[in-house]
Amino acid sequence: MIMRYYLFCLFVLGLFFISFSCKDENEINTVEPVDSLKTETILAMENAEINLWQKYTYKERVGLTLYSKYCAVCHGTTGKGDGFNAYNLDPRPTNLADSSYMAGLSDESLTKIISYGGQSMNKSVLMPAYLNTITSTQINSIIDYLRKLSNTAPK
Repeated sequence: MIMRYYLFCLFVLGLFFISFSCKDENEINTVEPVDSLKTETILAMENAEINLWQKYTYKERVGLTLYSKYCAVCHGTTGKGDGFNAYNLDPRPTNLADSSYMAGLSDESLTKIISYGGQSMNKSVLMPAYLNTITSTQINSIIDYLRKLSNTAPK
């Protein structure tokens, strides 16, 4: 009787191990699927990084970083005046991607607007002054980026 019990236990354990050690036919030669959206996102980020290095000079990349931090909230990431906060402002922020508008502004005018705020050039009083926040070198980098963004040469 005890011998039958041991044989039965061995038989059940054997079935248990066999069932977990065998793989399904579909699983044998397959590779775990990769999330295609995640892969596409990583590739897009790598391509954007490569394009960033090819498209902008060092000074323009610094300007892009500063613009993203201080200006994009109102002026938008593409400079079209459609940033997250733009809809709360009256008047709306200026379209900095407009080449005809930007061509009419000298670098000195842009420096004054960024340094002392919009009211310094009879623009919106809602445009803050950044003279005490960022350096004049950083302001020049932002202006270089804005020139690249709007495809205009400095005056």
